[in-house]
Formats: sequence, structure tokens, C-alpha cells
Amino acid sequence: SGNLLLGQDSLVYTVQNPNTSIEYLNNIYAISKGENHSLFATLDGYVYSLENGELGQLGNGAYSNTEIPTLVKTEDGYLKNVLDISAGNKSSMAVTYDGKSYVWWGGRRWVN
Repeated sequence: SGNLLLGQDSLVYTVQNPNTSIEYLNNIYAISKGENHSLFATLDGYVYSLENGELGQLGNGAYSNTEIPTLVKTEDGYLKNVLDISAGNKSSMAVTYDGKSYVWWGGRRWVN
């Protein structure tokens, strides 16, 4: 079918373009697929995003699409020390080991 299936805990995610190299993301421990975007959390505590970013849901500071996984940004640099992630309908969320919650969508960012 031309799609690559990635799975974790009996969940299956489809990557639309399996020819896109993500070999530098070989330490992925969590994947979350939203409506039109995906998040990847790595063992070193960072979050990468890709696909549709027209509403700012990729968290990379742009409002455009990308097939190249890009680090999620914060006001202080890159989002790090991430424990868990979730990609929603048109939003993204992350929780860090120090108990902070991050939500970003439509150009807005909420931190608790």
C-alpha cells in the first residue's frame, strides 16, 4: 500500500511517506497520531513533530506542513524532559518529568 505502519501497545500508526528518512529518531519510545499530524517522544526527553502544521499544532514556530521531523520549541528553547505526549484533533500536548503540562494549538501555547 506504500504506507509504513508503526505500533506500540497494540496501537498502529500510519506514516504517509515511508521513504522519508527518520533514522536519527531511532530512540523513539512514544508515538501519537493526531488528525493530520504526528508526535514522537525520544528517550533523551525531546519531542519531534511532523505532517500538517497549518494551525501551529507542530509546535515548531511555523504554520506550515513538514515531512521532516522537527523539534518542538518553547520560549526557553526546545521542549525537553518529556514523560508523555498526545496529538489531538488540531492540538498537541506533553507532560514533563517535573510535572509541567504543555498544550499548543492554533498559535497558542498553554503551560501549567
